[in-house]
Amino acid sequence: MMFAGRTQKKKPSAGSPKNSAPAVRVPHEYQWRGVEWNVGHGGSANFLKPGRGKTAIILRSILALKDNGKKPRVLVVSPLRVAHEVWPKEAAEWAGSEWARIAELKIRVLHGPRKNWEAEQDADIYVINVDGLKWLFEEGRYDRFRRMRLNTLVWDESTQIRHTRTKRFKLLKPTLKTFARRWIMTGSPLPRNYQDIFGQLYVVDLGKALGQFVTHFRFRFFTPRDKFGWEWDLKPGAEKEIQAAIAPYVFQLTEKEESVHADEPELAPPNVVRVDLPREARRVYDELEEDLITELKKGGAVVTAVSSGVAAMKCAQVCNGGIYLAPEPGRPREWKDVHEAKLEAVEELVSEMGGRPCLIVYDFEHDLARLRKLFPKAPHIGGGVSAKVSGQIIDDWNADRVPVLLVQPATVSHGLNMQKSQCTDIIWHSLTYDYEIFEQLCKRVARQGSRQARIFCHLIVCRDTVDEAKLRALKRKERAQAGFLDALREYAKTREK
Repeated sequence: MMFAGRTQKKKPSAGSPKNSAPAVRVPHEYQWRGVEWNVGHGGSANFLKPGRGKTAIILRSILALKDNGKKPRVLVVSPLRVAHEVWPKEAAEWAGSEWARIAELKIRVLHGPRKNWEAEQDADIYVINVDGLKWLFEEGRYDRFRRMRLNTLVWDESTQIRHTRTKRFKLLKPTLKTFARRWIMTGSPLPRNYQDIFGQLYVVDLGKALGQFVTHFRFRFFTPRDKFGWEWDLKPGAEKEIQAAIAPYVFQLTEKEESVHADEPELAPPNVVRVDLPREARRVYDELEEDLITELKKGGAVVTAVSSGVAAMKCAQVCNGGIYLAPEPGRPREWKDVHEAKLEAVEELVSEMGGRPCLIVYDFEHDLARLRKLFPKAPHIGGGVSAKVSGQIIDDWNADRVPVLLVQPATVSHGLNMQKSQCTDIIWHSLTYDYEIFEQLCKRVARQGSRQARIFCHLIVCRDTVDEAKLRALKRKERAQAGFLDALREYAKTREK
């Protein structure tokens, strides 16, 4: 487990490089088993850890259908950068191997000004990002979708459909019965709690395992923690009931199969670097936390939080070093810098790395602005950076032409291959509550294909602030997901017998 072990105050020594990976990839036995599983199951949930080859398994499964005369026409829904950088390029990774034939599959990406033309061309696979569903389904008319004659659905990073009340789920739901096969894939199926599983499994089995309605699912397996139904607790024994109900649909590796990845980099227990807020920043923070309003001495700006949720966000901003001011109509969003305590910690860590590449994770726009003053030549991947530019940056990163890369976690946390550089360190300038994003981003580097033996995550935490709550939440969510996946692995072992 990532958070197991003792918190360290000093940066540990860097991991040593491993021998270079073989030039030709060889599919593992479990990947062949994954292909057989998907082909044999109309609904399948591929819950495999990051780096286990989910994309390749799905592509080989589609090729197997084609070889057997099934004529698959596949809709793949994925994050935008994954749509451009992973699906069209995965086949090249298998050149010269027994899976080289996945390059025969015709793949078209439905994004950008040519998407109408691309949708009319013949292909085996059409890849679209989540926001593109509105265009594909034409706000509920579905004429374009029908013309494409799609018969297989693949949802890459299926936690995007865990909430059944979202627009994307409501657009997708009427089409589910038209797909002969529905396969989902993710390495983090339970990022928050067991409620996250309902929407994902509904896409797979149309409600057979967990029921037709999320409200019935909640009352069957949970009890409300408050009278408004905002928070729910699992009933005694419900955890095992849910695991048993969904196990027949889940492809999961056994412990023996997991052991074949012993050569991937070890992800060391996080190095938690605690910093203290300077006196003035502490005053601003405490007033926001207690009174939901504060006045900044520099410039005299007043910052008000209208609710406890907004106050928590404002407090998180102060921890990072800045705070947004009240928006004014027709003017760009402005902020005030509050302190540089985290920036100084980042600078110290980078200097200790001796020039080795590192990822620095930021959250808010003002975080990026301060970090770019410290690293003026560092490129960044985040909001507003196109998929084309991001792709070039990732290529440069993997070729060790980028010593420092600034990343916004939600934009790079899923699917991207960033493990080929000499990077051994990820610095979290801005921590997140979202364990899925945390785990997935760390696994962009700590995965097979890396030349490093060990990857370190450095978490910069402001003492006695909301950062401490984020750290505790990540630990709690990791334990919940690990228990869930371990239980499914036990069911997989039972099936093998």
